[in-house]
Amino acid sequence: MSFRSLNSRMDAVQSAVPFMPKERSSGFRKFFRQLDVIVTLALIFMLLLVICSIFAPILASQDPQTQTLSARLQPPGESGHMLGADQLGRDVLSRVMYGGRISLLVAASAVVVAGTLGVVIGLVGGFVGGKVDAFLTWIANVQLAFPLIILAVALAAVLGGSTTNVIIILVVTSWVSYARLVRAETLSLKQREFVVAAHALGATTPRVLLRHLLPNIYKPLLVLAALEVSRMVILEAALSFLGIGVPASVPTWGSMISEGKEYLEEAWWISTIPGLLLTLTVLSVNVVSDWANDRL
Repeated sequence: MSFRSLNSRMDAVQSAVPFMPKERSSGFRKFFRQLDVIVTLALIFMLLLVICSIFAPILASQDPQTQTLSARLQPPGESGHMLGADQLGRDVLSRVMYGGRISLLVAASAVVVAGTLGVVIGLVGGFVGGKVDAFLTWIANVQLAFPLIILAVALAAVLGGSTTNVIIILVVTSWVSYARLVRAETLSLKQREFVVAAHALGATTPRVLLRHLLPNIYKPLLVLAALEVSRMVILEAALSFLGIGVPASVPTWGSMISEGKEYLEEAWWISTIPGLLLTLTVLSVNVVSDWANDRL
C-alpha cells in the first residue's frame, strides 16, 4: 500500500468521524468524582481527626495532664469542659485530641516501617526463589503460628512501655501481611514478558525490582496499608487498655477507656467518647479503603 493511498484512507476516516471527544477529566478527577455520601463523610472525619491531632497544642483549651479536683467527673458542657472531665478533673476534649496524636503517630509509623520491611522481604523472596524464598517463608509461617495479641503482649512485657517500643511491636506483628502479598504478586509477574525483556536488555536485578515489578503491585499495597492503619489503631488501643503499651502518663484512647470503665454509671463520657472516636476512626478508614479498592 502506497503512502498516498494510506493518506487518502486516513482522510476518509477523519471525514467520517469529524469530531473525536477529548477526555473530559484526568484520572484523579474521575477517581474522586465517584465519591458517595458515606465515603465523603468518612474522608471529612479523617481530615478533621488529622487536623485536630496535629494542632492539638493549639486547639486544646487545657493541658491534658492538668488535674482540677474541683471539676472531678463534671459532665459535658459544665465548668468549661466541652466533653466533660474525668475522675481527676482533667479535660476530656484535650485528652482525646492528644490521644489521637498518639494513635495516628503509632499507626502511621508502624505501617510505613512494616510496609517497607515486608515489601523488601516479599520482593527478594519471590524474585530470587529457592532456599532464600523457603527460609523467608518459614520465618513468616513461624510468626503466623503465634496468636497476634499474645505475641504483642509478650513483646511488650520484654521491651517495656514506650511509644517507640509499641511501634516496634506493631512492626514485628504486621510485616508478614505485606511480605506475603508482595511475594505472591512477584511470583506471578517475574515470568512476564516485560520482565524477561528487561533482563535481556541488561537491566540489573534491583532495577527490575524497583522499575518493573514494584510499580505493578503498588495498588493492592495501598489498599492493604490503609486497612493496616485501622488494625494498628485498634492494636495500640488494646495494648494501652491492658496497661502495657504507651506509658500511663501519656493520654491515649485505650488508656482513657480503661480508666473510665469503673465510672460508666456516673461518668459515661470518660470511656464512651474515646471509644466512639476509636470506632469512627476504624470505620472511616475501612470505608475509604473499600472504596479505593473498588476504584483501583
